[in-house]
Amino acid sequence: MRIMRATSGGEVAWVACMGPNKWVHGYLAQTNQFHYSHALDDDYYWEMDFEYVDIDPAEAVSLINAGAGRLDDSKSWVVERLVASESILSAEEVLGEAAADIHREVSS
Repeated sequence: MRIMRATSGGEVAWVACMGPNKWVHGYLAQTNQFHYSHALDDDYYWEMDFEYVDIDPAEAVSLINAGAGRLDDSKSWVVERLVASESILSAEEVLGEAAADIHREVSS
């Protein structure tokens, strides 16, 4: 599975992966899962606003632990859309054994 960091202006916006169906999924800390994102998929294939760089599972976990995929209450509509997405991959499916190193802090 292809794992990527999606950056904009040098800042990491998402840890993403290319699912088996070639759809782009973004990591969401609230669920510890990768959710299909129409917006990321559209960006990857058409808009190209983000820069996508392949990374390994260890770097993905490091970025996740640093806050990638952690959305606050101002982005609750994004969380709702991602949670309702039609394709969801567990962190373990994407990151393998490295997923055990994700720190699951509960944020309000």
